[in-house]
Amino acid sequence: MTTGQRERIVYRAVVRGARSGSFLPPHGVGYGLGDDLGIVLNRMIRSPTRLRTIHRTVIGTVIAEDGDHVTIERNDGRRVRIPISDIIERSALR
Repeated sequence: MTTGQRERIVYRAVVRGARSGSFLPPHGVGYGLGDDLGIVLNRMIRSPTRLRTIHRTVIGTVIAEDGDHVTIERNDGRRVRIPISDIIERSALR
């Protein structure tokens, strides 16, 4: 596709998944006893980070394109830089 053309691009984005089924924030809040039996506040609860892939759609004008990335300017003026390897579908708009 060419620079300056309006396009619709669907691409893959990796986002961090929130802890499901819990009202606590991801870092954990609370109190407990420390190793030397002192009170510890805001103890960290470590759990594996869950990542998931979602599909996002962007419509706008192609500003720049090279071998690795496509930069597209949305209708509201924001620019999005998308790796070519993450593009699922790409179509020109008329």
